[in-house]
Amino acid sequence: MEDILVQFNIYDENTSVVNVSNLFDKLKNLYDDAIMSYDNYNHIKMTREFSDLSKNEGVWQYSVQYRVNMEEK
Repeated sequence: MEDILVQFNIYDENTSVVNVSNLFDKLKNLYDDAIMSYDNYNHIKMTREFSDLSKNEGVWQYSVQYRVNMEEK
């Protein structure tokens, strides 16, 4: 079994947090506890490890990390 960490960073200069939050929701809907398949693997599961929302110098940033467990055929 292979274990990989994947991190997504979402940035937005808008004064409102709405856009970056909407993109975070789309990431959650797509990847949270997702089970996928690829040609060389029987089972791929993604689990969100953490997410962090911050604002630095007027830019919103959402950092989201997923653990991907992959089992070869």
